[in-house]
This record gives sequence, C-alpha cells and structure tokens, in this order.
Amino acid sequence: MTAQTQKEVGKVQTRKHTNDIQNITYRDESMSKQAKTLTAEELRRVLDYVATRKHSTRNRALVLCSFYSGCRVGELSSLTYTDVVDDEGKVRDEIRKTD
Repeated sequence: MTAQTQKEVGKVQTRKHTNDIQNITYRDESMSKQAKTLTAEELRRVLDYVATRKHSTRNRALVLCSFYSGCRVGELSSLTYTDVVDDEGKVRDEIRKTD
C-alpha cells in the first residue's frame, strides 16, 4: 500500500456516495442473537476503502447490495439475472433464488 493510498483511506471528508447513509443506524445491542451489522460510520469507511481499490464500482455495488438487503456474499453471488429482473426487464419487487 502506498503512502498516498494510506492517506486517502484515512480521510474524514464525506464522499458524495455516502451522504444518503449518514443518518442510518442498524445496530441494536438489545438482541443477543441478532447478527452484528455495520453502523453508518463503518459502512462509510468500507466504501471509502473500496473506492481506492481495483474494481471499485463493482465492489461498491456488492457492499451496498449486501448492506441494504441483508444477504450474505454467497447468497448474492448465487443470484441469477432472472432472479432479479422479470420478463419485461424491470427489477422484481421481491427477489427469490430459483434452483
């Protein structure tokens, strides 16, 4: 990792793609069996890091899909085009994995 890359990762300034997530909080410590989720600050840091790496657009899309849908990486990677898009080319209201 170069010194410039390390400097970019540590920046505190807000990027344009993180403005919509600053007021979101998903962490609820009262549930002991609840899976831990990222806070808005943690998500911003992940997105900032992803932006400095190769294939940043693809990786940003996967991180956000996982965050907003609650799907695991394996669940996202097993989806096919027809699982997500209907016959008319529109995104389905409900996405279900077909076998």
